[in-house]
Amino acid sequence: MIWHFLSQPLAFVFFFFFKSIRVWNKSILNTPGPALLILNHPSAFTDPIAFTYVFYPLRTHYLAGGIYFRSSWAAFFLKQLGIIPIYRIQDGGKSGLKNNDITSARVIEALKQGKKVMIFAEGVSVQDRRLKPIKKGAARLAFEAQEALGTSPLHIIPIGVNYSDPSRFRSRLIYHIGEPISVLQYLPAYRQQPAKAQYDMIQRIYQHLVSLVIHVEPAQCQTVIPLVEKLLPQSTNAYDFNWRESKRRADAFNTLTVVQQEALEHKSLLYTKACLNHGLQEMYARQYPPYVPLITLVTLLCIGLLAWPGIMLHAPVIAISRWYACNKVKHKEFYTSVLLTFVLGSGMVWYAVFFTLGYCYSGSVFIGFCTLIALLSFGIISVGLIDLLRLQWQNWKWFRLKKSEQQFILTLKTELLQALKECGFVL
Repeated sequence: MIWHFLSQPLAFVFFFFFKSIRVWNKSILNTPGPALLILNHPSAFTDPIAFTYVFYPLRTHYLAGGIYFRSSWAAFFLKQLGIIPIYRIQDGGKSGLKNNDITSARVIEALKQGKKVMIFAEGVSVQDRRLKPIKKGAARLAFEAQEALGTSPLHIIPIGVNYSDPSRFRSRLIYHIGEPISVLQYLPAYRQQPAKAQYDMIQRIYQHLVSLVIHVEPAQCQTVIPLVEKLLPQSTNAYDFNWRESKRRADAFNTLTVVQQEALEHKSLLYTKACLNHGLQEMYARQYPPYVPLITLVTLLCIGLLAWPGIMLHAPVIAISRWYACNKVKHKEFYTSVLLTFVLGSGMVWYAVFFTLGYCYSGSVFIGFCTLIALLSFGIISVGLIDLLRLQWQNWKWFRLKKSEQQFILTLKTELLQALKECGFVL
């Protein structure tokens, strides 16, 4: 009941929050029968929430840390959403691990009913463009479930979760669903050598997942590929996200020597830092049309006049949510999740306030609904123009820089492009 109820406001929030959401090979999930969905985990609670929204009405259960079930109220609410607790040593010590027997039983029971269970097999949430090693618990659970299912086949479906920027408003989200892995065919090997079969399964899952995500092997080299994404010549604006090109370039980066990788990372950091220090947010990563200051200012004002009403009307919701997320979130992986939660909660209250004001002022429910529709319309207009408004604002900031500052940034950009070219990147 709660799960279906929350799907409606989620659709409303995600429409505004993400610029686009795409799914590749969605038909694979429509295959009947039990399955373990194995995903990477770049954005804490946003990942399961987004999955629920995108694939609705597909009902899935998924595992979450037992630490979130300490409160009886929270435990009841989470269970209603189909969330199954899994306990790690950091959640409850070694004694807490005993509760995982109950977790396994619940997962197996769900699979016996033909349901699908989601597992974030990295075990932690990491926003880097890098797939961490898969935890062995995923393979162990898969084999235990297949034993319980007997001859009924269980499949593991790898799903790559890719954000253009998981902590940014109006980012892009791409789900890449891979080919199912049959657990049944590995069962004879598991019965003979359980440890080896689990290891082989983990390796196969990892190889499938790494082909579905943008993966940069060195942990310390995480700015190059996101920056190169903004250098894509086919992009219409700096926020576009070309998954295929980014994947190809990330794979090419992984073939470079350590010296080449570190050199590119150093140059990309210098360029990124220079852009951010001048308030450009890397908007000048690629070449833009040669706007003149006057045209940029006029365009900025025209777009601003259209977008400003919606921005101002929704500013309290966004400001409160961002303030709380920025001040209370210690780990960046939880930022988007907290922000979305507060936007959802405060947004519902805010729209209820506008409906009440319209109704109280006119005494008509119809006028109250008209107020809601007007507020929503202004919001849709502002969201549609926000990227163009940002671009023109960045253009205006560029023209405001001193010639020496512009030249310094362009020099760093030229050096980065030259280094990328020498390493075989086609930009």
